[in-house]
Amino acid sequence: MAVRVKRILVPYGTVTALADRFGVSEGTVRTALRYGGDTPRQREIREAAVNDYGGQERCAGRGDGGGGSDGGECSSGGRGCGSDGGGGCPAHG
Repeated sequence: MAVRVKRILVPYGTVTALADRFGVSEGTVRTALRYGGDTPRQREIREAAVNDYGGQERCAGRGDGGGGSDGGECSSGGRGCGSDGGGGCPAHG
């Protein structure tokens, strides 16, 4: 079964805007948006992406080569809600 991870999708140009706003590289922003870590700065970046730039949390499939809807449980990088896509979690429902 494939692992599903949470990430934040943002409109085009948002990664650059967030990098400028926080004084970090675009790579740092991309890492934060795909939950590659959980530092205070990364949490700030994710919060700004959702609240100020229209970002949306999504689960993305990984490991099966087919992307997204394999019915696997969301692991959210170890901070999972346990959602199976059945509507139990607002971020993953």
